[in-house]
Amino acid sequence: MEISDEDYLKFYHFLTNKTDPYQYKMHFAADVPLVIKSIIYIPKTHSEKFGIGQEQGEVSLYSKKILIKKNCKEILIPNFLRFVKGVVDCEDIPLNISR
Repeated sequence: MEISDEDYLKFYHFLTNKTDPYQYKMHFAADVPLVIKSIIYIPKTHSEKFGIGQEQGEVSLYSKKILIKKNCKEILIPNFLRFVKGVVDCEDIPLNISR
C-alpha cells in the first residue's frame, strides 16, 4: 500500500493541530523481535528560545491501533530530540484490562 506525501501531511496536521508542514518524516516498521510500526515527524519550527520554555515530546504509544498512552515518557527519546512528534504502534505489548 502506497502512502502519498499528502496523506503524511494530513496525518501530521491531525497529530499536531498545526497548519505548517513538517521538515522531515521517518516511517519505520520492524517485525523482529517485536512488531513495531512508527511515524516520527520533525517540525520545521519549535517554540523554544535559548532553552526557555522547553517543549515536551509528543510521541504516543498504541497497541493494535488502540491508544495506550498519549505523550509516552517511557519511549526513550533523547532530551535533545524533545521536539519530535509521532506515534508508535507495537502489537506485542501485553494489555492488562481490569474491571
